[in-house]
Amino acid sequence: MLVNAYAKSSPVSRLAVLLFAAFFAGINAWDWLVAPHVLSLKAAQTYAAQTDSFCKKGRIMNATAQLKKIEAQKLSVEVKALEKRFFSLETAQIFFTELESIANQNGVTITSLKLIEDAQDPKQLTGNGVYCHQASLSVIGKFVPITNLLKQLSDYDQKLDISAVSLLTKKDRIECSMILSIYVLEQGGKK
Repeated sequence: MLVNAYAKSSPVSRLAVLLFAAFFAGINAWDWLVAPHVLSLKAAQTYAAQTDSFCKKGRIMNATAQLKKIEAQKLSVEVKALEKRFFSLETAQIFFTELESIANQNGVTITSLKLIEDAQDPKQLTGNGVYCHQASLSVIGKFVPITNLLKQLSDYDQKLDISAVSLLTKKDRIECSMILSIYVLEQGGKK
């Protein structure tokens, strides 16, 4: 019936129907064939832009992390260098136990070694956990061995101060009294 009506219509109406059918087919073809590809390409472009953005952020974060790592390594080296300048609790104990052998090697005899305790706790020098421990040391011997002992103590790697040095002559020997101040770096909450 539709075919009969089409056959009886004028050539202009047939042409209008053919153009309408072609237009409708074109829209459907666009929706079926072209639109999915356009959406896919648009999604790929968005994905590429997002990926580039993430890559740039990743490179920036990686560079920042590398700089922080280098800075942390430098700080670690500085901390180790500072730690070498101070006594730890163990090295302080070793120092005071070996002090007699150091004195004997220099040809002097220790007559007195007393820890000076101003209060219950030693003086904290900074808020960074460096404490000053003091001991009174008296030795007896000849002048040159005493000066050698003082030089050896002053050349110590860790922070060691010698103060209040007094010399008394006793016959052919000299008695030397001094105050040794050692600086102990607090480690793990211990002083």
